[in-house]
Amino acid sequence: MEYNNSSYNCVLDVYNHINKNPEWVDFIRDFNDDNGFLFSKDEIITDIYNVVTAETDIHSGSSFALSLKACQSIFKGLRTLDDFK
Repeated sequence: MEYNNSSYNCVLDVYNHINKNPEWVDFIRDFNDDNGFLFSKDEIITDIYNVVTAETDIHSGSSFALSLKACQSIFKGLRTLDDFK
C-alpha cells in the first residue's frame, strides 16, 4: 500500500507521542477491544488523543484511529515506521 506524506505525518505524530510513554506502547501493542480504536471508551485512548490533539490539529477521529492501528502493527514488530512513507 502506498501512503502520502500527510498519512505518514499522521502516523509519525501519534507514534512519537505514544513512544514517549512505555505504558502507552504496551497498551497499544496489546489492544484488542471489540469496538476498535475509533469507538473505544478506554481512558488511555482518550489520554493519548488529548495529548496528540493539544499539539496539532492534523487528526480527525478516523485518522487518529488509523494511526493507532498503524502504531500497533509497528509495536508488534509487523511493520516499521518507514513502511508508512
